[in-house]
Amino acid sequence: KVQGRWPDAVFGSAVTGQGIDGLLERISVELSKLKVEVELSIPFDKGELVARVHDEGEVLHESYTESGTHLIARIGRESLPVFRDYLGEAPA
Repeated sequence: KVQGRWPDAVFGSAVTGQGIDGLLERISVELSKLKVEVELSIPFDKGELVARVHDEGEVLHESYTESGTHLIARIGRESLPVFRDYLGEAPA
């Protein structure tokens, strides 16, 4: 009856631990929705921003050009204003 009412719910037991792995996976999926994938070109003299992406986000690819560090990363939407000047087009 409960699953019929909330079909997207994840059920688990704190007593037996049954369903906890599914719950943790679901939490991870839902949290990843709060992040956006971006392409960033950050000048070498702004290394603190590269470090921030590594600390707060998920770096998917990192390479270097003559002008700086190129990153494809997932970052929280709330961080977008900080990186606004370094945003490129997000990969397809």
